[in-house]
Amino acid sequence: MSILKLVAFILSGLLVASYDLLPERVVQLYPRDDATLSIYSDELIGGNSRASWINQSQSQFKCDVSTSQPVSYCGGSITWFENEAQILDFSAYQQLVVDITYQGSTANLAVYMYNQTQKIKGIIETDDPKNIATTIHSGEFNGPVKIRFSDFRVADWWIAQHNIPREYAHVELDKITSLGIAPASPFSATSDSFQVNAIYIQGTYFSKEQLYAALLIFWACLLIGEALVHYIALQKRILRDAKKLQSLTEMSEQYKVKSETDKLTGLSNREGLSQALKNIELNHSKGEFALLLIDIDFFKKLNDRYGHDIGDIVLEDLSQVIHQSCRSSDLVCRWGGEEFVILFRIEKPQDATSFAEKIRLQIASTAFAGSLRLPLTISIGISLMHEQENFEITFKRADQALYAAKRNGRNQIKMAD
Repeated sequence: MSILKLVAFILSGLLVASYDLLPERVVQLYPRDDATLSIYSDELIGGNSRASWINQSQSQFKCDVSTSQPVSYCGGSITWFENEAQILDFSAYQQLVVDITYQGSTANLAVYMYNQTQKIKGIIETDDPKNIATTIHSGEFNGPVKIRFSDFRVADWWIAQHNIPREYAHVELDKITSLGIAPASPFSATSDSFQVNAIYIQGTYFSKEQLYAALLIFWACLLIGEALVHYIALQKRILRDAKKLQSLTEMSEQYKVKSETDKLTGLSNREGLSQALKNIELNHSKGEFALLLIDIDFFKKLNDRYGHDIGDIVLEDLSQVIHQSCRSSDLVCRWGGEEFVILFRIEKPQDATSFAEKIRLQIASTAFAGSLRLPLTISIGISLMHEQENFEITFKRADQALYAAKRNGRNQIKMAD
């Protein structure tokens, strides 16, 4: 036990020391399929400022801001729409990264966001989105600029216009409806040109406080376990009975695992998937999961050309690639033949498509069957699970999406309606 504690102590120290080196969680905000860049100016309300496209396909626009009127504005705004306007949650992230190419002589640029406002009777009587902004010196925009969310403040004009009490005038990032960039006062008399290259948010997967709490729980469990071991050592007769019981339990578990495991790939089989679905119904919301149905493109041709032995090796190799791409909260199942099912836990629908695309690219860039180095591609159908929908219907929707991907040329993903 002392060796175990030494190893645990070293690992705990390494975790704490290497926290800042851990990979960050990144979400692309622009460009992406559901994002739209719009331009605006006070010209729409009779002002003299003007926003115009330089090259819309390259996200290039310019602002000519009037300096001869008391209130002038011009800029670009990004919104997200997929069937309906999207509301994004930035609250779990630490910073916004803005990569634009700027040309002009305005000293500062404003980076702003709008967060949906929740009315509170007698306190907040408006549902106008809360304006959250910060200003950055324009000279910094010669590459990606990292802006901490702690640098943002609620705009004074918004607070004053809606008479918001101080305790409710804090930054909120949980219901972002749009973000944008614009020249900030004092304005330049010449044009400001912008090219929006990329915008994304970054954050850690867990905070230092969460890490410390996890380590504290781990050490508490470890010490309790050590005390328990000493206690059991004193109870020899109970220990012998416990070992017999443990042996029977392990045998039972082994049979259970075998019944739920695909013999060739080591993944769960349909029985294992059935047990996972029962667990979801008991302990989770179905809406937290998406179903991914994966099929190997032209697998029959591969079998016909190289034989079933090579085909089995390809299935084993591919299973490992998929399994290693998944998290512990996901379940990978061999549905049969060259088809696989993944129950993927999501926070938002885009998580499923991002993950599916990641797997598709990983398979397409991997050589299979050892020295044969066979190329493979896959097609993936995706369906979001719904509370009032049984698995058969969810699977059917994913299957239809898969066949749509096949019909469209294979080596692609398709989200079910």
